[in-house]
Amino acid sequence: MASWLFLMQHYGLPTRLLDWTESPLLATYFAVSEEGHATEDGALWALDPFSMNEITAGQEGLLQPGHPYVANLVNLAFTHGTAGDPSVAAIVTEEIDLRMLVQLSGFTIHGSPNPLEARSDLDGILKSYLIPAFAKERIRRELASLGIRERNVFPDLEHLARDLARDEYADFR
Repeated sequence: MASWLFLMQHYGLPTRLLDWTESPLLATYFAVSEEGHATEDGALWALDPFSMNEITAGQEGLLQPGHPYVANLVNLAFTHGTAGDPSVAAIVTEEIDLRMLVQLSGFTIHGSPNPLEARSDLDGILKSYLIPAFAKERIRRELASLGIRERNVFPDLEHLARDLARDEYADFR
């Protein structure tokens, strides 16, 4: 059942998962590429998932989707009840989709909508870095020069076409 959550999250359906990536460059891409937020500051977040699991689940390292602590959270994700369980875990992903592979995906699964930064027990293992709005465009250009661009992060024809239309064929609009 966790596999369905992974796919749902990657294609825009709300879940109890939060996306992470192992790549600082990809994380920066997502922080500066939020459509509709160009004039707002962004944030790059870093998490020590091993330490978080030791604190929250009593076991260091990434947890498997079948681990009892995680299985409970996966089951909660498929119920329509109130999301009030304070549990959270960093989990091993099953790369069942090309996007997950390319984006070096990782996930945390949450029992409630409370943000990780609001949890005092996670101080020191979660850090944010401010990206000022004025710097986003320059960072996007620098990332593109490194091959971190929409067509590479979302490897399908729709995103290739959008990327090309914006960057290569803008004069034809």
